Amino acid sequence: MVILISPLQKEKTEQGGNTDDGPVWTNFKITPEAEYFISDNFSAGLGLGYSLYKKKTESTNSETINKTKTFTISPFVKKYFALGEHAYFFGKAQADFGFGKDIDEYKSGTVTTSVEEHQSVFRIGVIPGFRYNITDKFGIEAGIGFFGFSNTVNTSGSGNNEKKDINSSFQLSVIPNSLSLGIRYTIN
Repeated sequence: MVILISPLQKEKTEQGGNTDDGPVWTNFKITPEAEYFISDNFSAGLGLGYSLYKKKTESTNSETINKTKTFTISPFVKKYFALGEHAYFFGKAQADFGFGKDIDEYKSGTVTTSVEEHQSVFRIGVIPGFRYNITDKFGIEAGIGFFGFSNTVNTSGSGNNEKKDINSSFQLSVIPNSLSLGIRYTIN
């Protein structure tokens, strides 16, 4: 199981003696995985994931909430390289196929306006990481980045009013939000 939780983050800005509270972010992701070893150092598996991203911005008379919920299916293969008796470095080739909703909500006084977009996600790449086996059954695993291609399509409206926003990128990231931590249990 891979779990990535970024607790509440808050931004504050001070300028000329005035303090402005910035947006508050919440980011949560959980992806249980099943992995089958084809040989001692090579495995294949599947992950099923859920993620929630929320950004809340408040001002004197208004509030904006951006929320994205995504479900993913992630087949993968891993190659392990022993670093000692219990420690391993691995390269994980993974493809993510996802769908979800992106909701933007604007509140001003008693009026609330909401815009909803349907989202599809495709991502393929390599995740380097480390695994340490505490016992024959339990281990700790950390993915430390992502190197690959990502494509997200947000669709709103329908028929002649349909609007698509497509974001494609090549990524090379070793930043805190690309860190994943997990606990592994092995069934023999």
